[in-house]
Amino acid sequence: FYELSDSPNLFLKQFEDQLPHHNRRLKDRPADGFNLFGHAMEKDSGRRMAEGSTVSTTFNGPLDFKELYNGVDLDHYWDYEGSFTTPPCTEAVTFYIMMGRAPITQAQLDKFKVAIGWEGPAGNFRP
Repeated sequence: FYELSDSPNLFLKQFEDQLPHHNRRLKDRPADGFNLFGHAMEKDSGRRMAEGSTVSTTFNGPLDFKELYNGVDLDHYWDYEGSFTTPPCTEAVTFYIMMGRAPITQAQLDKFKVAIGWEGPAGNFRP
């Protein structure tokens, strides 16, 4: 859905400073990953390492998700039927993949990779 560009993605730019950073440390060791709320997670136990979020932001919302597709041709897409990813995995989902791509800078991509745990050898850590 994204293509590397010199122009930043304006939708993502609204809240990218709220994403967890790779240099966040708790106690004397780094976190193994972060959940969606920016809480540091411990990989072995799958538990939060600290109470509350230490993420700071200038974002004050709300998000207009229609801007996510700004500049992407909505008439051209692939679709396929699938299932929910949680049990009982009901087959009642239709996925839509846009053929066009939105811009994203390398810096924005790097921030998202760190936030979802793709920057290290462990890949996509999911607590």
